[in-house]
Amino acid sequence: MTRTEVKKILKLNRNDKIKLVQTIWNSIEEEQESLPLAKEHITQLDNRLKKLTQGKSTLKNWSEIKRKFNNHLIRPTT
Repeated sequence: MTRTEVKKILKLNRNDKIKLVQTIWNSIEEEQESLPLAKEHITQLDNRLKKLTQGKSTLKNWSEIKRKFNNHLIRPTT
């Protein structure tokens, strides 16, 4: 992509930029669906699903994951 093309994209209005991003995202998603999963990944996903359905594992909500992640970040001292 050339600089000129990028500049044209950046000049688009907000709605057109959103439509463009959605179109690009959809094309990536379509490509992703055609990629085969590695056998190891399928096995891992199956094991996680089995543990979940057997009650041996639980799901965490996004706010809990963010809190846990943020607690482990090293913050610079001022």
